[in-house]
Amino acid sequence: YKMGDFDPYVMVSRDRGRTWSSIRGDLPDRQIVHALVQDHVQPELLFVGTEFGVWATLDEGDHWHQLGGGIPTIQARDLDIQRDWNDLAVGTFGRGFWILDDYSVLRELSEDRLATDEAILFSPRQALRYIEQRDRQGSRGDGFWTAPNPPYGSVFTVWLRDGLKTARELRIEAEKEARENDTDPPLPSMAELRAEDLEVEPEVLLVIRDDAGDLVRRVPTSREAGLHRTAWDLRWPAADPTDLSPRTDLAPWDSADSGSLVLPGRYTATLEVRRAGELATLAGPVDIDVVPLELATLT
Repeated sequence: YKMGDFDPYVMVSRDRGRTWSSIRGDLPDRQIVHALVQDHVQPELLFVGTEFGVWATLDEGDHWHQLGGGIPTIQARDLDIQRDWNDLAVGTFGRGFWILDDYSVLRELSEDRLATDEAILFSPRQALRYIEQRDRQGSRGDGFWTAPNPPYGSVFTVWLRDGLKTARELRIEAEKEARENDTDPPLPSMAELRAEDLEVEPEVLLVIRDDAGDLVRRVPTSREAGLHRTAWDLRWPAADPTDLSPRTDLAPWDSADSGSLVLPGRYTATLEVRRAGELATLAGPVDIDVVPLELATLT
């Protein structure tokens, strides 16, 4: 690329270097490739660091997908895989290091599954149970900086094909489509507008149950289309009365109301949707193994 060639080059040899072929696939133009790593479990899963971020392929280069999750649009100069926990580390040019925690869910994805499934709830990795130290960063001053830790508890990855939309959001999308097609947008009636005002937004929930099938917790997650992550903090619901106006001026050593930690053992999670007060299952169940870390002298 220093000679003015900005095409991406990703090559593979299947005869120990005698001949090479391109697996660029549909990687866009000007995505200069700086680094490449291959998953140690599923060989078809590859990651490349490019001029404008990180891309992944599930099928050895036929199709490439840009990874989001908050990583900036920047040169990804180096990639490395932490094999014990399946983390992808990215070294950028001028924007620090970035970590994709537990990318193993990508091994369960396929182009066919993305096209046919309405929703996918991926199996979480082992949840370590311990007493989390509260963050005291706010009391250390601006001279001491640390990056945030991954969420505590059991972290779930959820994929929604279409997402859930309210009647108002669907109407706005229809109006936008009509403008783009130079047609008259649909005109809602007063009854439909009133129903929009009264509609309760649909919710997507992670429903946690114990080994006996009893309800433990309902954890809200995003209803937008695409991949999302949500963490269950391994706790029961708070026993405090419901407060419609919770405090926002918490001191650094204070925390929001929370329940007690669950016991170690096997739990299950299902992905459910609540529409008009009715619950329906979207995906799951998947198992959760809550394992005590037991770092204290006495358990």
